[in-house]
Amino acid sequence: MLRLFLAALLAATTMCALDVKTYRELSRNSSEQADLDAHLEGFAAGLGYANAMLSSSGRQPIYCSPDKFTLNVKNLRDLMDAKIEDYLKGSTEAKVGTLDAQALLLVALIDAFPCAANAPTTKGSK
Repeated sequence: MLRLFLAALLAATTMCALDVKTYRELSRNSSEQADLDAHLEGFAAGLGYANAMLSSSGRQPIYCSPDKFTLNVKNLRDLMDAKIEDYLKGSTEAKVGTLDAQALLLVALIDAFPCAANAPTTKGSK
């Protein structure tokens, strides 16, 4: 159900605050780095608050990063850039450019840091 929701969210690009094309343009423009970093940090902070609220109410967080791991701008960008490259393998630059950057970062975080209940199972595991 979560994957279906995320797919729908990625498809809804008409009102996105930051699309992938704009993210990539800002990433290459040194004068825009501080604004882009603030945007990514703000989005990640919001997800962190959501995770904390879910955990405190006994519900599963959206993603589960390792205990001694702190999300920072560099690793957020690394996750985002890797996810963009993954999407480019199966699509065109123009199509990927229209995707919502925040939704793509959310998918990247979920894929990079799955929670035990969301983790993909391997053959032979219980």
